[in-house]
Amino acid sequence: MFAFLGSAGWPYGRAAPGKRMRRRSASLGREAIPPRPERSAILAEDSGAALVYKLAAGFLGRICLSGDPDRLDEHQWALVREALDLYGRAAPLIDDGTTRQGGTRGAALRNAVGRQSVVRLSPDGLRALVVLHAFADPDESLSVTLLDEGVEGGEGGGSGSGGDSGSGAAWALDASLLADGTGALSLAGGRLRWQRPPEWSGTVALLSR
Repeated sequence: MFAFLGSAGWPYGRAAPGKRMRRRSASLGREAIPPRPERSAILAEDSGAALVYKLAAGFLGRICLSGDPDRLDEHQWALVREALDLYGRAAPLIDDGTTRQGGTRGAALRNAVGRQSVVRLSPDGLRALVVLHAFADPDESLSVTLLDEGVEGGEGGGSGSGGDSGSGAAWALDASLLADGTGALSLAGGRLRWQRPPEWSGTVALLSR
């Protein structure tokens, strides 16, 4: 399921991809349907926020790690292990589910602005995988609303439709991937909210009911 490749596995060579990786991550949501395309997360001397941004993009397909893993410190490796463990738990849902996408990213990938949300709902409606990315100038908070009939793209900044999950069982947050200093996740009334996300950061949440 997981491929640890050398630098040849990354189309841009050994250097940290910077803006290229940002554009790549910003473009993935539209393609997040089976069969799972390979999504490279190049390992470099990144901050925790930059590393999770890349790892979160891997949840939109088949995650592939490449680059220079020997240059990661213990904290960075802990984030990688946490991401791979969460990916393993989410793999059945990634393989078989319904995708809903939302956000305010717009068509420009070179200088993406705002946010992107991709939600994968299991066929029985009892499990959900949420992948959120904040680009340049994101809202104060990003959210998605989980409804009985599916998933509705969330509104940022606390606006938008109500977060009542209806007559179904309440959602619970089973696991998440979030770097230190990149805000906080909360779940209330069927609405998953990411508060105070910094620019160019990402998070992943696995939920069930």
